[in-house]
Amino acid sequence: RIWPTKFKLSQAVSDSMAEEYEVLFDWEPENADDLRLFAGETLEVLQKNEHGWWYGLADRSGTLHKGYFPKNYVKPVVILPDAPKPPPRPSRPADLPTPDPAPTKLMETVSKMSLEPRGPSFSLKTCQAFDDLMDLGYAVELEDGSAAAAGDIVAKGFHVELNCVAKIWDGASTVTKEFANGTVAFVVGKNQVVSGLDAAVQKLKVSQKATVTCSPAKAYGGAGNPPSVPPNSFIVFSVEVVRAGPATAATAT
Repeated sequence: RIWPTKFKLSQAVSDSMAEEYEVLFDWEPENADDLRLFAGETLEVLQKNEHGWWYGLADRSGTLHKGYFPKNYVKPVVILPDAPKPPPRPSRPADLPTPDPAPTKLMETVSKMSLEPRGPSFSLKTCQAFDDLMDLGYAVELEDGSAAAAGDIVAKGFHVELNCVAKIWDGASTVTKEFANGTVAFVVGKNQVVSGLDAAVQKLKVSQKATVTCSPAKAYGGAGNPPSVPPNSFIVFSVEVVRAGPATAATAT
């Protein structure tokens, strides 16, 4: 290694306070006033100079050792800054707005879900349906025996005809209220029906029967559909895909 030229202590430039340095390499003293270095230890630099030989202090098990050493055998000890302090909290008003009740009601359905066949009342059948309703805003549940239907899958741009019963659900209880019953025809992807139903039919095949549950955001939203549908209503569609195929000029409107 290249060592700097040694100098006399009288040439040293004294710092106002000692600095900590980490030793990079072992070094054996050449003179009686040199400080032996051990790689990995920490020492205090008491004096520096422009010639590259510094004067330092090492505390080894309570015994202090002082002497000269080459400065290129040490590096400064990096002192990490203190962790940032959290900012002051804003003052909390006494009249915070009440949270939207819809998610709370939806969460309550977890305890009401049943894996048994659906009776006259309504509840989501599976946890997967609940997750879909939370994540996608709609859930599709095939009726028993309907999964094996061999018809064509409904695709965007298809003209589809459904037998459909529409009911209002409050998102919490098992009570529903029917507000529409009949045949509905529309072109998929043309915003001709509520967005939840439009997306859901693209997971179905011709002749399949399913229950499609839509959150308010994927149904009639905060405005509802007066006078039949109140604001912020969940809508449950019981559907059967009667026929579906590419839209023609006659069916596209």
